[in-house]
Amino acid sequence: MLESRGVATANLRLSGNAHLILPYHQELDALHERHLGKNKLGTTKRGIGPAYADRSMRVGIRVQDLLDEKIFSEKLRAALEHTNKVLTRVFNRLPVDADKGDRGVLGALCSTARSPHLRRRGSRPR
Repeated sequence: MLESRGVATANLRLSGNAHLILPYHQELDALHERHLGKNKLGTTKRGIGPAYADRSMRVGIRVQDLLDEKIFSEKLRAALEHTNKVLTRVFNRLPVDADKGDRGVLGALCSTARSPHLRRRGSRPR
């Protein structure tokens, strides 16, 4: 995506501590904004607020979590436990299913995890 815009990525590196913005964060951002009606904040609906909320509740998924399937699975389930309560109880929406990977969660993560920018030093991408 960056390369198609003429941005060189050869020296791009991501911190393992960086938190990920997932598709359900963007969905929550848009739902919260719509729920506020005329009192809306004017958010960009890119999911930054909900991702930060996950971070502050210590259920956010970080880049380094993608490198260990067990840790990633545990963190995703913890994050979705809260997210699904909000989606179903507040917004009357269907829950996100971690196993099915609907709403682009696993698809987005699988393509991200294959990125050469996530390689551990001395390792090769799968």
